[in-house]
Amino acid sequence: MRYLQTLIVVCCTFLSLAAFAEDSLTVFKAGDRVKADEMNANFKTLADAIEEANEALADAVSFEGMEDVYGGLSDEEEEASNFLERATADVVPCSESDTSCVINGNRASVVCSAGETGKLKSVLESPYANAAFLLVEIQGECVEDNLLITRGAAFFSKDRSAKASITASTDTAATCIGHYCYFGNINVNGRLTAGRGASLILQENMTITDITTDTDWSPAIYAGEGAFLMFGSNLDVDGNIFAEGGASLALYGAGNTFSQNLTLKGAEFVASGGGFKAARMSALEGARIQLKNGTFEIDAVAVSSGSNLSLWHMPQVPGGLTTNYITVSDGSHLRAEMYNGFDMTGAADGSFPDPGVLYIWDSSTAYFGYGGNVKLRGVQIASGSLLRLAPVAGVPFEVDGLGLGYGSQITSNNSSFANIVVKKTLSADTNSFIQYGAVDASQATLDISKGCASLGLQGDLCE
Repeated sequence: MRYLQTLIVVCCTFLSLAAFAEDSLTVFKAGDRVKADEMNANFKTLADAIEEANEALADAVSFEGMEDVYGGLSDEEEEASNFLERATADVVPCSESDTSCVINGNRASVVCSAGETGKLKSVLESPYANAAFLLVEIQGECVEDNLLITRGAAFFSKDRSAKASITASTDTAATCIGHYCYFGNINVNGRLTAGRGASLILQENMTITDITTDTDWSPAIYAGEGAFLMFGSNLDVDGNIFAEGGASLALYGAGNTFSQNLTLKGAEFVASGGGFKAARMSALEGARIQLKNGTFEIDAVAVSSGSNLSLWHMPQVPGGLTTNYITVSDGSHLRAEMYNGFDMTGAADGSFPDPGVLYIWDSSTAYFGYGGNVKLRGVQIASGSLLRLAPVAGVPFEVDGLGLGYGSQITSNNSSFANIVVKKTLSADTNSFIQYGAVDASQATLDISKGCASLGLQGDLCE
């Protein structure tokens, strides 16, 4: 009401000013001669009228009540806001019928009991779970039929001695789509899937078990569609891990065990520090793998179809790679810088590939930088492939058997000493090449006549 009164006063004041000006001012017409004293009189009249109007306006205008608008909420609005804050801060059940699941702000506490299914799904869908990122603490075993996670959420249990679990009713326990999904100190019985740019974080103290019957190919963990998958520490994956479609994987912690295959198809994997054990690691169709300064125990390593594997281990850093098989094929590349040494001398068992043998095939390349003692049971280079050696001066590279197929090569960054010492057999096919002085075969049985005839082998071997 006070504001309306002010507006009326302002309007009346300016109307009075207009009427006053019309009665008191000298009006000039076109062609009239204007006298200075008449013009000055007009200016004086207008100035006096404006001053009177300002005084009237100052008396009429009041800012009483304006502090409610510019200084905060009105009493009614403030009371409503306080009620909303109290309601948000209070602990509320996830639903009217379930008091064993409660939400407090951005945290939810869930107690799962036998016979219940879909309880975590109901938490994510609850109208009270409106935090930007929801922390879900779990007790007991929660059974889910492919829990679809389409919001930022973390699932964990506090009890390390009796960890909670998420169990799939069929084969998939949870699928993370397009958001940040965190799991820690919890067991998962069923597949974990990440897709559409999601970030799936497996932080620590977890067991992920594939519960499908076809365990030969079925993955316990799947990442695709540009997803990011991170492994922390003390993770046991009982099943295969499969990544494709531009997915990126990273590992930084220790104590991780992958009971079956880690397969990357056109995906990337970086393990820096920490380490893991795996039955097999495969890079397919342009995949890229980097293993750096950690402890990696992998029974078999396969790099094929244009993929890349980088092994990098600096001196004095504990750890390294332990394996029985390495194959590099179909235009792929291996870069190994093993400055603590490397040992792959598994006993022959008549299988193919042969344990302890490094295979470089089908127009593939391998760069081997090394310090310390490097021992392989054998090296086989075939079909136009290349082995490039980069030794630290004076460090031996010992093999029992060395074989070069048609058009294959061995070169060295430093052939001032023998980079490879062959203990048992050396064979070299037509158009093969060994850089002068790079190989010492004085103790070996030789089958190099074709290599010598094509002039690829140097005189120190052919003589």
